[in-house]
Formats: sequence, structure tokens, C-alpha cells
Amino acid sequence: MRLGDRIGLFVASQMGGKMTQERREAFYGLRTCRLSPLVLFPASEPASKRLVRAFPFSFRSGRTRKAYTGGRLISVVNGGIGAPSCEIICNLVCKGGAKTILRVDFCGALGPDIGVGDIFIARSARSFDQVTRHYSDTETVEADKRLLSFFEDRLTPLAQKAEVPVHVGTICTVDLFFAQTDEMLRGWRQHGEAVDMETAAVYAISRAYDVASLALMVVTDNKLMGELPYSGGSDNLKKITTGFELLAEAVKSAVPMLR
Repeated sequence: MRLGDRIGLFVASQMGGKMTQERREAFYGLRTCRLSPLVLFPASEPASKRLVRAFPFSFRSGRTRKAYTGGRLISVVNGGIGAPSCEIICNLVCKGGAKTILRVDFCGALGPDIGVGDIFIARSARSFDQVTRHYSDTETVEADKRLLSFFEDRLTPLAQKAEVPVHVGTICTVDLFFAQTDEMLRGWRQHGEAVDMETAAVYAISRAYDVASLALMVVTDNKLMGELPYSGGSDNLKKITTGFELLAEAVKSAVPMLR
């Protein structure tokens, strides 16, 4: 066991009686004494590392990171790839005291007018996964309207300056990646303009805890248009990198204004 984990377990043993059950679960799951009210929630470690590069200073805190900007520390937590992994970590984040969750990550496009490197803001998420139905009695889950309006206004001028298109719409959350077929993609396209594996679960779980959430993503592929993941060469990689850097900068500059 790492030294940091041993210290964390010792602190938990000393503070256990003073913690609520929810905070105790969050502590043991995330190995950090305190989560910031604002949590950035990418799915993977590579996305997390790219995200924190935008901040002047960051450090590890248990299984999370803390990033500093504008006189404020925020938490960065990897949610895991796919709704089942996300279900565990999103619950822990909400139990740990999060008030706002921003999913800053990647997605695929379903519509012909959305290209690689574009930014997609999920106004809503249509569930085709097996997790969301346990937290929501509707197939479509909405983003927080205040966050949606705020980031639409904030991202539009930045994106126009960088010549990066911004799309706002519905994302389909599914349980498959490599097994996706053209028939599946065309079916999902009847319900949304983009596809991922986490957003509906994030929206449904955060709503169950009265936590505001929004997904801001960069498009990495459009399979129906022949733009496959991990292909397209340096030009596509440059577009994805530019889009993600723009997202990270927009989130960083917004931190002082978010609760």
C-alpha cells in the first residue's frame, strides 16, 4: 500500500466518527479528505492530464487531483470509461460534497454537419445504456439549464476566434465502443447528434443528488462519415488538440464564476 493511502486510512480512522456515512464512503473510495464543490469529471487519465495542463498549478490528492486558478482550488476526478464505471465514481463525487460537475471529455459525432475537433455541448442525453434507467424514469435526461446557458455564452466568442464550430444538442449514451455498427449508429442518429458512453449516467446520477451537471466535449470521430477513431493522421489530431485546449481554457477562466 502506498504511503499516501496509509496516511489516508489513518486519517479516516481518526475522523470516522465525525463523518457522515456518505462522506465516509466518498473518502474511502476517492482517498481524499475533501472534494471541492466544483468537480471536473473527465472519463480517463489522459483526458485528466490534458485538462490540468491548462491550470497554473495542480497536485494529486488521493485518487483525485486538485487544480488551482483564480484563487480557488477545484477537484479533477476521473470518472472511468463507460456508464458502469461512471456510476461508481459519480456517486462518490456527489456523496463527497460536489455541487457542480463538469464532464470535460470526448465524444463521437452522428450528424454529417459535425466534424472532428468540433465542440459539442450536451443540452440533453438520451439513454441507451443500462445504468441511467436506475436513476431516471425518463429516457432523456437534461443538463443543468444555468450551466448550459453560461457555457453557451462563454464558449461561442472563444470558439469563433479560434474558428472551432460549437454544437449544442442531444447526445446518445451507449454501452458499446468497438462493437458499434453502422445500423446502430443510424438508429442512434434518430435521437441525437453525438454519441458517448457516460453523459446520460452523469446527468441522471447528479440530478438524484441535486447536483448541477453539464457535459462539454470535443468530437474525435464521425464513423458514419468515414472519420474513424484513432485515424485521420496529424490533421485530425491537431483539430482534437485545439478543441480540447479551447475547452480547458474556457473552463479554467470560468472557475471564479462557478460555485
